[in-house]
Amino acid sequence: MAKSLQSQIKGIERDMVREMNKMVKRANKKINPVILPTQLDSTSSALNFNEYHQDNSTHVSVGGDMMNSQIGGRNNSITVIYTDTDIEKILENIKEYSRTLKDEEQTELVTMLHEIQMSGKVENHMIFFDKHPILAMAFSAIVTWGIDNGMDSLVNIISRVFE
Repeated sequence: MAKSLQSQIKGIERDMVREMNKMVKRANKKINPVILPTQLDSTSSALNFNEYHQDNSTHVSVGGDMMNSQIGGRNNSITVIYTDTDIEKILENIKEYSRTLKDEEQTELVTMLHEIQMSGKVENHMIFFDKHPILAMAFSAIVTWGIDNGMDSLVNIISRVFE
């Protein structure tokens, strides 16, 4: 009885593996590779990524020429455009993050926000930013946005979030 139950379970496992492999093969046939744009117009020299599934896991194959790709090319830049609502969300995230800081770090954070409102820049806080690199990135985005869109707008957003 126990032996026949074990053989039934093994049979079910084999059938499940066969069906899973069939599904994976069908899915792999339908997936098209993603081709990244290149500096040249030749798509054959671009990097291409192809996702496929095997043994219940996902694999990504990468092919193409890295030198002619925008990823591997030189002097390529990506411009990220922030809106005032994005800056407001960043400041709200800073406010949430500040709850995890020690008292003296919270005081330094408040000092930095005042510096931004007064002079439009943050200086002499490298030790703090070394401890909290995520805040360094956030402040970089905030200051850049303030320079591009006017410090008055930034001051209004800061006061609205931290009222």
